[in-house]
Amino acid sequence: MVKLWSQNRSNVLVCLGVVVFFFTVIRSDASALGGYSGDYLRLGIGGTALGMGNANTASPEYLMAWWNAAALSFVKKSNLSAGLGIRSFGRSDAFLEFDFRVPPRVGVGLFLMYRGDPFLNDLYDAQENPLPGAAYTTITGKIALSYYLSRKWSVGAGVSVLYKQLPTSYFDGLYHFSKATSIGSVDLAVLYKPNENWIISAVIKSLGANLDWIVNVGEYGPLVNEKILPTFILGSWHQGKLLEKPFIWTLDLKGYLVDGSFKRLEHPEGVINTGFEWRYWEMFYLRAGISEFLLNGELLRDRESYFSNFPFKVTAGFSFKMLKNRKGLSFNYGISTDKIGAGLDQQLDMRLGF
Repeated sequence: MVKLWSQNRSNVLVCLGVVVFFFTVIRSDASALGGYSGDYLRLGIGGTALGMGNANTASPEYLMAWWNAAALSFVKKSNLSAGLGIRSFGRSDAFLEFDFRVPPRVGVGLFLMYRGDPFLNDLYDAQENPLPGAAYTTITGKIALSYYLSRKWSVGAGVSVLYKQLPTSYFDGLYHFSKATSIGSVDLAVLYKPNENWIISAVIKSLGANLDWIVNVGEYGPLVNEKILPTFILGSWHQGKLLEKPFIWTLDLKGYLVDGSFKRLEHPEGVINTGFEWRYWEMFYLRAGISEFLLNGELLRDRESYFSNFPFKVTAGFSFKMLKNRKGLSFNYGISTDKIGAGLDQQLDMRLGF
């Protein structure tokens, strides 16, 4: 019995964690996460991640400072990655990251992202007069470090700088913008690799993130403190075979359980992201997944309301290794449906390993 427990301890603990997570959120009442601040920090990024349902936490190959700081110490080569994204409702992304190792045990990641809407249209004043277009802007920077504990374990942490700007008033023919900056929010991560074919990881993101606003509405500018709720993530990466070719399955369980002041949310909820990658060809990988499958009390108490909207997004993508152009260069593309049918989300990026 002791030997059996030793051999399967990791599997049992992971399954227990999944069960606890599921019943924590499923017993709660319905909720609407869109009502909480920091939604732009909860979206995934990168062509690889989007193609696999944004289930990229356990073992990201790049953009590790964003996804999982603990993975940085497993980097064998330096990575330079850059990309763009277009989302429904006109939202846009642009991102850049550089990952490298500091031998023998430290990994470092430097990340910068723009996310916003440069073309806000259909704006009106209090008298419903049409206004000219404006822009909504966020800038996110991260510095992440990872320490290699052993062949099976690593830990990591990241510190973020957040900047946000949006139009809040219009008078004398000009827009007046409100701006906020936050320095010091923290991501924490631990990664466990029980064998070469399985990786699990736990990540907490946006700890201590808050933005202090002075809302620019003329002579009177109220102060608003925006506390961003943290995200708890349990991720898994597993490699098997399909038709004798590598087949990778990924899973992310995301929980929103407390607010920015660490008080339990009245209506906590969970999200499931999952996807796969099939490496049938040496230079071309196929990807697909489902994203943002919502878990809350409506699933048990009010199924008609729960299924009134499509419960998840469908994603697909591919990776093309551009070995003829340069060794270590790859192109990644992902596309996703929108739950409410407002359009498609797309991400594309280039990654160079050297």
